[in-house]
Amino acid sequence: MDLGTGLAIFGVTKALEKVLEPSAEVIGQELKGATQWGIDNIKKIGKNFNKKVKQKSLTGEEQLNPRVLKIVLQEGAKSDNELMAEYFGGVLASSLSEVSRDDRGASFAALVGRLTTYQIRAHYIFYNAVKTLFDGRSDISLINSRNKNRLEVFLPNDSFRVAMAFSEKENVSVILPSVMSGLARENLIERNFEVTGGEKTAFCGGKGIVFCPTDLGTELFLWVHGKGDIAVTEFLEPEHKFEFDSEIQLPQNYKSVYTILEQQRKFRERIKPEF
Repeated sequence: MDLGTGLAIFGVTKALEKVLEPSAEVIGQELKGATQWGIDNIKKIGKNFNKKVKQKSLTGEEQLNPRVLKIVLQEGAKSDNELMAEYFGGVLASSLSEVSRDDRGASFAALVGRLTTYQIRAHYIFYNAVKTLFDGRSDISLINSRNKNRLEVFLPNDSFRVAMAFSEKENVSVILPSVMSGLARENLIERNFEVTGGEKTAFCGGKGIVFCPTDLGTELFLWVHGKGDIAVTEFLEPEHKFEFDSEIQLPQNYKSVYTILEQQRKFRERIKPEF
């Protein structure tokens, strides 16, 4: 497959041909052995890659590490999920660098490839909730363990199920534990998460999920939006916006677990009898 054909299939614009030219052989090799279904999936990734690159300020000296590209193409060809294509396209956009040895995106591409479509969607839902709920807060930190519990979020089951778009044929009682334990195993949420029946979920209203973000989960969220140049500590700064062309009905009624527990503690202090 010649250079022009490979880049055209991947959906590369004229402005990016120079950037991707050193990696064009990788694109050609991966597309050569792909089925039409796989090629269609790669096209989706290319479309999302181009979309996210347009939001970046490039010098023209950037390169795309071939190792990163190879993993994205190999893993991305296996899924026709739209959100996963967004994730892979964002990792590629974040991987553009003037430093040729910068292959950090390989780790994120492999991580996305290990996640199920359910886990990808839950990760997207969870970190949108964290950003919306705590946006602009400077008194809490994603990398400071001392006040990390202040970032815990309660998400009611009904809202979560709508956002996940579960059908009647999908056994949520089986899928949900797999989603939560899988995200925790990959360190994308803290391991002390809760589902219905936990102590914190009971304080927050009963049926729902309690989760706490991690620095790696936040970093992945940045990378898949093509914003790998933003530090995790800057995630909650209001000037940073994160949007996908997604039809996901994001939940609106999530709550801060810390705020709820503090309100209940203060209430108990007020009604405590004096002797």
